[in-house]
Amino acid sequence: MAAFSTPLFEPALVLALLFVLVLIAPLAARAVRMPSIIGLIGAGILIGPSALGLLEREGTVEVLGNAGLLYLMFQAGLELDLEEFRERRSQALTFGALTFIIPFAVAIPVNLALGFTTTAAILLAISWAPHTLLAYPVVQRLGLTKARSVAITVGATIVTDTAALTALELLVESHEGRLTPGFVLKLIPTAGAVVVFIVVVLPWLGRQFFASVGQDRSVRFLFIMAAMFLSAGLAELAGLEPIIGAFLAGLALNRLVSEGSELSSRIEFFGSAFFIPVFLISVGMLVNLGVVIDRPAILVRAGVFSLVAVGTKMVAAFIAGKLFRYTNTEIGIMASLSTARAAATLAAAFVGLSAGLISEVTVNTVVLVILVTSLVSSLLATRFGTQLPPPTERRRAPAEKVLVPVGDPKRSMDVLRLAGMLAAPDTGTVVPVSVLDLEATQADVKARRAELAEAERTILGEGAEATSVVRLDLTPSAGMLHASVEQAATAVLVGWKGFANRNGSAFGQRVDALLAASPVPVVVARLGPAENCERVVIAVSDHDLTPAGAPGVELAVLLARRLAKAHRAELTILVPREQVTHKMLGMEEDQGRLTVERRRPAVALRDLTTPGDMVVVTQPRVEPGLGGEVPRLARALPDRSLLVIAPR
Repeated sequence: MAAFSTPLFEPALVLALLFVLVLIAPLAARAVRMPSIIGLIGAGILIGPSALGLLEREGTVEVLGNAGLLYLMFQAGLELDLEEFRERRSQALTFGALTFIIPFAVAIPVNLALGFTTTAAILLAISWAPHTLLAYPVVQRLGLTKARSVAITVGATIVTDTAALTALELLVESHEGRLTPGFVLKLIPTAGAVVVFIVVVLPWLGRQFFASVGQDRSVRFLFIMAAMFLSAGLAELAGLEPIIGAFLAGLALNRLVSEGSELSSRIEFFGSAFFIPVFLISVGMLVNLGVVIDRPAILVRAGVFSLVAVGTKMVAAFIAGKLFRYTNTEIGIMASLSTARAAATLAAAFVGLSAGLISEVTVNTVVLVILVTSLVSSLLATRFGTQLPPPTERRRAPAEKVLVPVGDPKRSMDVLRLAGMLAAPDTGTVVPVSVLDLEATQADVKARRAELAEAERTILGEGAEATSVVRLDLTPSAGMLHASVEQAATAVLVGWKGFANRNGSAFGQRVDALLAASPVPVVVARLGPAENCERVVIAVSDHDLTPAGAPGVELAVLLARRLAKAHRAELTILVPREQVTHKMLGMEEDQGRLTVERRRPAVALRDLTTPGDMVVVTQPRVEPGLGGEVPRLARALPDRSLLVIAPR
């Protein structure tokens, strides 16, 4: 039996202690009404080399902590609302500039006044300029990741970190006499190539992988993890900080991971349950209590540094917030997320130490400032985060969540494939819904779920997410209506047998009942041989050009463009008069060919289309069914695929 000794080096004991701390520290912090972040950092101080000495930071904790930091930055990029960020990218750049320049400019004279050399004063000023999104888990837990104040602060983080680490590299190279034109000429193309790979090539690889071999969610998760760490490693090899590579990877894969999907949940759980808490513990372990006790003057210097570090970030957030006309609460969120220092600040301190610009005592002072700013950041985020109202829900993408009623999964594969094709560009989720009658047994439900597993694989093969649902209800149409509300659907795609009923119903009583009451748009699809599709044709009517018809034609054009792109087919738009332009239909001129056609749709489409073409039409909802035009189209186009769009 081996004798117990500290620090612990046995892998099982190290991991056991870390898991216990990740479990207990947040609970203890919440018990005294403190943020979980403070509990984790405090736990790191307690077990660190300068206190109980249970663990050394070097080795396992350092590796896992670095992984947690990369994960934190990756999640920030992955969850960023890209539409919100695009709209406010100028604000992100402005805030990034302010939150870098103000701390940098104020810190230099303060550092000089404290007796540092000019080079050391500049290096320390660089260390106070960037920040780490240490409080991001707080806003994430509060559901504020889509808020505009969070979006621009996340964007500003990359601005400050990139600027600070570039300035640090140039400062050290200059100090050691290696700053030459050759160094700069080597850095720019290498870094540029890595950025292009992450931002351009990686998303393309992801789409290809998801649509081919990546149809299993575990395989997709492994691809995401590999992409994140590969991006971080390539960034480091190119002379950039790994956190920049991880953040860019999150941005690049943003559209491949559907919000609220099972893959998204796995990614979030994997990081927030272990890696990110271990990073916070590793930050606490940096504090050297012995140095603080032996040199009380460190506390005075740390106090001055902390005042500069916190005060300047608050001033930057205040100025930017007033420029953008944000509320005081939003300014508080910006300040809370931009106050904490960790990654880039530590990098600057250790680089300065190895270059002989600052002493080990100064590094310990920097660590104390990291602790103070982390505490302030988490407290501010908790205070202002609870006051900030949830962000206004953005307009959802049309195919963000598509419900597909499935009676016999084997006969529904073509419709499910079409749903995946339409949802994939929105990083959407397809929900196959199977409705059983109220007398169904547990065995019936289990058997149907097993059948729907194959349906999910079909959808995953198109690059979309899939979540199947089996429910019991009075009727299939009632079950679909209830499911569309429960699942927060954005559209329903219904397969159709291809001919009208004798009783005058357009699609059959079940589909007509769904059309009459569905709270979301319904797409009714009669599919032909998809592999032969060489052209997609939209028939635009005079009604489509009115305000009442605009939602229908907008959805029809969007879906038709996606179908044409997926099938590499030609897109033709039949319009009722010469005055109709691409712009009126929300299209660019190169996205389809306009053809003027004044005849009835059934006649014109019969003459102008050929077998295998895919026809898209819109139809306003009327009672019962969708009126007489659809049956006429069905009879006139027996060997064409037909999609009927019924807007809400």
